[in-house]
Amino acid sequence: PVTKASCRIVAVIRNTIGLDTPQGYLAFKTNSASTIRFLPCIIRKHGEPYTLYVQQFDQTERYLTGLYDVEILCLPRLISERVDIRQSQTTTIEIPLPGTVIMEKPSYGYGSLLLDDPERGLIQLYTLKDNADQKETLYLLPGNYRAVFRSRQATRAFSTVEKQFRVESGKTLNVKF
Repeated sequence: PVTKASCRIVAVIRNTIGLDTPQGYLAFKTNSASTIRFLPCIIRKHGEPYTLYVQQFDQTERYLTGLYDVEILCLPRLISERVDIRQSQTTTIEIPLPGTVIMEKPSYGYGSLLLDDPERGLIQLYTLKDNADQKETLYLLPGNYRAVFRSRQATRAFSTVEKQFRVESGKTLNVKF
């Protein structure tokens, strides 16, 4: 919201109250010709904790000029701080094209997806669903990952299966446990 502290309204005439609201645009794209649809991006005013807007990846939206923090809800999440929106310009945030990973589980069970980051170690990104559908499709940014899985009927730790894999932009990979 933009407010004006004081203004004078005169009765019986049309009143115009002027406010400075310089605006620019925010857009997202991948480093390929492909587009990503339905990937939510959380927009916050820089330094403030509340969500200002949730923008879809394939949309271009108009914002007041200033600094914003953007969180792209992909796996792993991408956070861009201090994104500068300038008047009458389009600010574009570019991300690598995700790859597709199909996790094939042999049965009901427990599992996790971890990012294998050389600097920070293993980071848990996702918990596999324990349901009847034994295939899960995930869209992951390029990088190294590990997946672990243990059948619900297994009672010993050595029954846990671990798979290491690398995701590349635009490619599909099957991970079978």
